[in-house]
Amino acid sequence: MNCSALWPPPGVDPLNHWGHVAGAFGCSPALERPFLLCIRGVRPYEYETHPMRSVAAYDDTGVLLYQGGNLVFPMSTHAYQLNSKLSPDVDGDGRGDVGTITPGRYVLKDKRAGKYPTFHLTTPEGSDRIPCYRDTNHDGIISHGEAEKIWTATAILLHGGIDDPPDSPHHYSIGCLCVPLTWRREMVAKCVPDGLIDCVLATAEEVLRVVPSGPENNA
Repeated sequence: MNCSALWPPPGVDPLNHWGHVAGAFGCSPALERPFLLCIRGVRPYEYETHPMRSVAAYDDTGVLLYQGGNLVFPMSTHAYQLNSKLSPDVDGDGRGDVGTITPGRYVLKDKRAGKYPTFHLTTPEGSDRIPCYRDTNHDGIISHGEAEKIWTATAILLHGGIDDPPDSPHHYSIGCLCVPLTWRREMVAKCVPDGLIDCVLATAEEVLRVVPSGPENNA
């Protein structure tokens, strides 16, 4: 799908563009705390969406809004692996079924532990039971049938990916969000003093429905 309209056009203030989009997903105009929009299915500034797959790649987009600015960076919103011994075997085939969290509203909290920034993901109500799909046939794709069954996952984090330094505790995902180290450090810097970031995960198609057009995009 062509998604060129996702990105601020020439002459448009990016903060105005992303503020409009974030507002449609419930972001407070005052930005009392930062707001992270995770866009699934498109890399930053690419014009075509792609199907979600379990691959070790930052092939999604993060947009962080904070008072006075915004940042756009690559991230991953899906599992990296096809199976894992650490994942529950929900269908009894002897292979752990990795999870990929569903689109929705969440909260990130800086764990403030160690030299590599890591955030804990909860629901807005504070629960660590996060809705997810599970890849029960281990083909790296969430089929229509697999998407019809919603499971829950716990201990979901936002952490590093495959390019994190060797001594980082996280390089792969069986359900967590992955963000490069440079951008995680930016997130930490923007969420002081309470360490909280409001977070919405949406597909590129969902974001396209609320992208501004016309005069309001030039306000």
